[in-house]
Amino acid sequence: MIKRIDHCFVSTLLTPVTHGFLTREQGDGTDNKKVELFIKSKYANCKSTQFIHQVHGNTVYVVQGDTALIPDADALVTKLSHTVLVVRTADCVPLVFSDQEVGVIGIAHCGWKGTVLKLQQKTISQMTSLGARKDFIRVAIGPSINSCCYTVNSERLQQCISAVGLSSVRGIIRSADGNGRLNLVQINYDLLLESGVQSKHIDYFPFCTSCDTNTFFSYRREKDRLSGEQFSFIVQ
Repeated sequence: MIKRIDHCFVSTLLTPVTHGFLTREQGDGTDNKKVELFIKSKYANCKSTQFIHQVHGNTVYVVQGDTALIPDADALVTKLSHTVLVVRTADCVPLVFSDQEVGVIGIAHCGWKGTVLKLQQKTISQMTSLGARKDFIRVAIGPSINSCCYTVNSERLQQCISAVGLSSVRGIIRSADGNGRLNLVQINYDLLLESGVQSKHIDYFPFCTSCDTNTFFSYRREKDRLSGEQFSFIVQ
């Protein structure tokens, strides 16, 4: 179950692993210094905070030590303790992963490109290379845009259908004019199932970042007026 605590949303499914999906109340998550100060103020045992240059791809970086800025990736995994993994979103899907039995965690930023490039599955694969087991991996899908607000043209719709195949058509909604809507949460959920994660080990945020004007930044809603992005994190 996703629930709100004083400063963020968390999933009880990942307890006791420390993680959070932050809101616009914490300000712009693209400000690395502000993010670091916030995390240190809440979680004193954190030794380093790892950021990535997000490029809407499917590269997963394995964190093996403290790196100031990891270039060109959209997901992080690690076995290190006290190392915070961070992504930023403003409608894209943040996912946090944990196999607490062996001490492997991960985080991913899945826009529509990362989603259909199966970044979530590549993250699972990198976690298993570090010793995680698919039957034990738990995943929380954080706040993102939902199908109510995510309209796409026919070309993008067909790209998504071709890329994800029949396993995830539940998240692709056609309209009579050939255009449609995407439910990125549903697509990610289905692709996680396809990768071997158990349904009982997947939690998801049920609301829409574009609809909730008071709580979240939204690229679709704000466009050129976008004043920031929320950040999500996980640490063990």
